[in-house]
Amino acid sequence: MGKIPEERFYKMSAEYEAEQKALEERITELKHTIDTANEHSLNTDRFWHWLKSTQKLQNWMQRLLESSLTKL
Repeated sequence: MGKIPEERFYKMSAEYEAEQKALEERITELKHTIDTANEHSLNTDRFWHWLKSTQKLQNWMQRLLESSLTKL
């Protein structure tokens, strides 16, 4: 097997570098997408925790009100 022509080597090298750059950019985009999804997930978890706390407070207030009305 012989050597590839220098012109072909430079063309292949340039294509390789362009592909590597595109892949690095894609990795950056995907990391950003993952970070955004994680943030949304965290916000959803916080909302559900708040909602559960609110429901517990409402249930407690209702029981307190019922207890107070029963005593009247």
